[in-house]
Amino acid sequence: MAGGGGAQGDQISRKVILVLGPESSGTRLATRILIEAGCLGDDGHVQRWDTRPIPDWADEKRPIVWRRSLPHGGRWPDLYQLVARAGPTGRDLLVVVTVREWWACARSQVRAGHVPGMGQALSHISLAYLRIFSLLAGSSIPYYVLPYEALVLHPGPTIAGLIEWLGLARVPEIEIRDENAKHYGTRRNQRESESTIR
Repeated sequence: MAGGGGAQGDQISRKVILVLGPESSGTRLATRILIEAGCLGDDGHVQRWDTRPIPDWADEKRPIVWRRSLPHGGRWPDLYQLVARAGPTGRDLLVVVTVREWWACARSQVRAGHVPGMGQALSHISLAYLRIFSLLAGSSIPYYVLPYEALVLHPGPTIAGLIEWLGLARVPEIEIRDENAKHYGTRRNQRESESTIR
């Protein structure tokens, strides 16, 4: 049952959820799903929690979501600083890590202008996961790995599983398009990638 009253509602709302992943890995989509599920946050590049303190649970009963792609705005964020800001708010801290097949993720980064070529894109993806999992390995923060391809192929069960793990009350219905398809299947794409990586 949804709602903010009673023990169940209190437990549901006592969340601050960090959505972490490389650029173009699905952080925006994951955040949009959580906002539709009742979380307070933003799915765009501008994040209110970058400039505002995360409200104490006593002052804001909705669960909080904070999206951070790595890198963000051309800089590598300090994840430990994000955790330090999110922690002392009377809330339970959880992390959702977005993953996407590396070829499509790298191609998407190049296409979006995040990086000039595939070599740097793949390097950024590797470094992003190194930073994320180094943080998680050295902490007791619960985390959930959310594959983009599972959202495309099986959106209903995948979203339901995420919402259940997070302990949220509402499972949203989101239309999800296959954004990987355009990156597969042409010799030209493969030649471009190989020439860029060399």
